[in-house]
Amino acid sequence: KVSAVTVCVGSRERAALSFPYPFLFYFCFGKCFVRRLSHLSMMMVAFALFVSLVALVCLRGASSASFSEKMHAFLTSDAKGEKWAVLVAGSNGWWNYRHQADVCHAYQILKENGFPEERIITMRYDDISDNYANPLPGVVINKEACLPKEKDAAGNWIVPPGCNVELDCARDYWGEAVAPQQFLQILRGDADAARVACESFGVSESFGGCNGKVLNSTSMDHVFVAFFDHGGTHIIGFPPAQRFAPMRYVTAEQLMNTVDFMHENRMYEHLIFYIEACESGSMFNGLLPENISVWAATASDPYHSSYATSCGLSLDGHMLPCLGDLFSVEWMHDVESHMRQETWREDFLIVEKDTNLSQVCSYGDDSLAEESIASYLTGGEAQGLSTSSDDGGNVSISGGASRAGTGGSISVPSERSSGSSIGVASIGTVDASASGVSGDLNLTTGSSSAGSSGDIGLSSEDSVGGSGSVVSAREAKMAFLSEAAAARNSFLLEYEQEREHEREVDYIFGGLMQELNLEHIHVPKLCHAKPKPPHLYDATYFRCLEDLISFFQNHCMTLSDYSMKYIKNFSHICASGVPIELARQAIG
Repeated sequence: KVSAVTVCVGSRERAALSFPYPFLFYFCFGKCFVRRLSHLSMMMVAFALFVSLVALVCLRGASSASFSEKMHAFLTSDAKGEKWAVLVAGSNGWWNYRHQADVCHAYQILKENGFPEERIITMRYDDISDNYANPLPGVVINKEACLPKEKDAAGNWIVPPGCNVELDCARDYWGEAVAPQQFLQILRGDADAARVACESFGVSESFGGCNGKVLNSTSMDHVFVAFFDHGGTHIIGFPPAQRFAPMRYVTAEQLMNTVDFMHENRMYEHLIFYIEACESGSMFNGLLPENISVWAATASDPYHSSYATSCGLSLDGHMLPCLGDLFSVEWMHDVESHMRQETWREDFLIVEKDTNLSQVCSYGDDSLAEESIASYLTGGEAQGLSTSSDDGGNVSISGGASRAGTGGSISVPSERSSGSSIGVASIGTVDASASGVSGDLNLTTGSSSAGSSGDIGLSSEDSVGGSGSVVSAREAKMAFLSEAAAARNSFLLEYEQEREHEREVDYIFGGLMQELNLEHIHVPKLCHAKPKPPHLYDATYFRCLEDLISFFQNHCMTLSDYSMKYIKNFSHICASGVPIELARQAIG
């Protein structure tokens, strides 16, 4: 049999050298295999030995070393896929600074580690770096260590090297194009729908646009998706299409349907989600299968708030919003330092410990957590576990080492000149905390006292504010507005509007749950805890949830980062079997 195979290969060898290599592969394997199939045992061991033998003969039969190299490259090229990343900040407004800072920080990490920029897709509103409230025009930072502490001879702030995450941060979808439909089109790889949508943006006076970039991944590829924004029970938020328009969102059902589509259409080998939002665990809890090669990590469990960090800082008397999100800053900090040595599991355990105010959770296929982070977030091909101990190329924004291509430290004016600027949006977008209690907030400890919506006191007399604090993500907007109003008499109108808004929201939802006899909602703070009463998150449940949210936004008010915490009440209504009409009557 060996001689027969050798003759078969040898008789085709000369002609095969001039053919494309897939065709040559057919001659070496297909012809011989078909001719000899009746003589081979059907046992898997015999089959494996036969294929290995034929491959060896093909390679030995080649008369040149270059042929062997090309054949080896051909045989191994399809065994390794590519890497894709989708980075999304689902909010807008100056007080939501941290979400876009998170996205650009993640973008810089990928870029510095050789991740192909053409396979990174970013969604961010892009109203932060040039916002009139920004005391550092053109600069976005993601943590307290990057806050400038010195000025140059001209009186401009010196931004530490490597700290401006805005520098060269791409935007593939911005302004009104940061939308639920576009997010789902990206994940589905629907280039035609994305192109049509992008042609419709920017034709009016509204701000926004996109380039139609979508996933073009295959069954051999590793895909990483990171989302940063507000959330509520079974929803993650997106900015309204226009000012004062209803808040937009993606439901857990829509996300799971999209993941199913990606799986059925072989759009990934392995898929990793990192979700920064309140109640983000509810997007996957009881919904994400464990057998479709998807693993997700969330900033919080299904029932509680996530937290913002580096809050309460000031620069020359200018109060700054929270610079980052606790969970996201922690995982990015760890990835920067240990990406090439750690698995997702190792990163998760570290971040779970350091994110000490919310319960970090994981869902889906736990076997993926044992894979190397580098096999998803660095340049090169996707190929399982990495054994490289090379730490080169990691990016740091701690103010010490300079990021490649940033040109070291930069100076920016200490005051913005009057030029083109983007105004601060007057409405918030989605945030989340199932347990967020409105009340006096002490930003030194990050604790909140129960009570009605009230003042949030902060003060800072220094040119550069003192140590930053951690704040419930739902309270971050009010924390910023309260301190800004107290420090410089700025944002006074926005502060009063937000204060009144929170009081009205508390009143509406308090009365709603009492009228429906459902005011007693208690769920344990566990990642996989099932709600009480137990129920199925089916299509009927999600239709009910979407109906109540739509009715509330059309008849009461648009959802905001604060009112998102009450989506859990809508969820409870839908799970309890309360008739939709009765719930609508109770709402208004």
